[in-house]
Amino acid sequence: QCQAFSKVGNHDELVFEGEDWSMVLKKIKSAEKEKLCCFSHYRLRGVEHIPVELFQAFDGNGVQSMDFFYASPHRNIFYTDCIRVPPTEDSLSLYASVTHNRAQLYCEKISNNELEANTDQNILLEVQTLNGELLDLEVPRSLTISEIKHKMYEIKPIMHPYETGLVCDGRKLSDDHQLSFYTAEQHKLCLQQVFETISSAVANDTGFNDKTGEFNYRYIIINGEPYPVHLHWTGRQLVTNFIAAMKSKNPKNFMARKFRKTSVHAHKAYLDTEEERIKVEMAQLERSKSFIGQDVLQDVPAPTEVLSPELEAKLEQLVKREEELRRSPETQQLYQAAEMSDLTDWIEVTMKLRQQVLEEFGITGPDRFTLLEYAARKYGAFYVTQNLAARCLLEPGDDFKCDDIKIHHMTQHSIMPLNNALDTPKPFHFLIAGSIS
Repeated sequence: QCQAFSKVGNHDELVFEGEDWSMVLKKIKSAEKEKLCCFSHYRLRGVEHIPVELFQAFDGNGVQSMDFFYASPHRNIFYTDCIRVPPTEDSLSLYASVTHNRAQLYCEKISNNELEANTDQNILLEVQTLNGELLDLEVPRSLTISEIKHKMYEIKPIMHPYETGLVCDGRKLSDDHQLSFYTAEQHKLCLQQVFETISSAVANDTGFNDKTGEFNYRYIIINGEPYPVHLHWTGRQLVTNFIAAMKSKNPKNFMARKFRKTSVHAHKAYLDTEEERIKVEMAQLERSKSFIGQDVLQDVPAPTEVLSPELEAKLEQLVKREEELRRSPETQQLYQAAEMSDLTDWIEVTMKLRQQVLEEFGITGPDRFTLLEYAARKYGAFYVTQNLAARCLLEPGDDFKCDDIKIHHMTQHSIMPLNNALDTPKPFHFLIAGSIS
């Protein structure tokens, strides 16, 4: 016996029963005509089919307010999102099997305006998506901003709704508000889709506190019970772990062990990344120190140790040999190939060449590249004497005119003045690159 139910008013409960969901759906449609109402239920989404990192997209907190269900026949975890949809045979069957209960429906009375199909209730939206395309939508004003984001995702699945926001005239629209909250008499509204950046605190949340040695468990409610989940798990990993947990004697302990294992690996990776970052910063610091006061070739400071005449002569010959190799057809071919490759670049080609020259002259040790830089400046390597770059006169905090500076928009693939970007309400990330010399 299939069964669905809905509360009408404060106390009355309508029950729809039948031998199959087709019969239940017929009774639901009949009740809608009789009582001038419409029935709906929250849409179910399968976690393993979400194309983004679900839990990071929720900033680690919003996910706790959602209803999750584990359905053993489907071997998947489902959750309800904020959109209500009309019931169908398949949706009623899925809803009942997932929640292990009768399918619950929500009843909404139809107003006179809706009965008359008043077209004034609709509004035309023109949305500029993240990739620069324009998307036209005609939607009821009663839809929430979150519902509009989901509709956009169904048409243009660029990025999951929980990772995007909508902006109108520089104002961020709240997901909970209906569209009518932002519109009065307008029949058309222009919106812009923006990326909602995940907070670095969540991105770096490994689940382990190395100061206290404790694990920072995060929980979601599945089938009414709290289970620990890790923010770094993908939707597919969550499903895999939870299915395995359901086969164990103690599912909660199983998920806790998986959480701790993921946390330890994530924290180690985080520490390795931090270590590499510190190494790079230290190398850049040492390099910056070595270049202080080297604007003029004659002012190049000698290495800390006094160099012997023999070593000075060897360094002079080394500079000539490096120039010879750099200009050789073989090296020029390597440079040309590097320009067309995504796996290497000209700097890597040059560093291998310099290492080759140093080994050829028998110069080793941690200061070998410092000696090479010293020799290049003292003995006038062509890439030093012919370098047309000038030292930048700007310091952090300085003001400068940006009218004539052009930037490349990486999403829209267009060129625009820098001051145009600074005038828009949307936050921009600027990538500034330059030569290490």
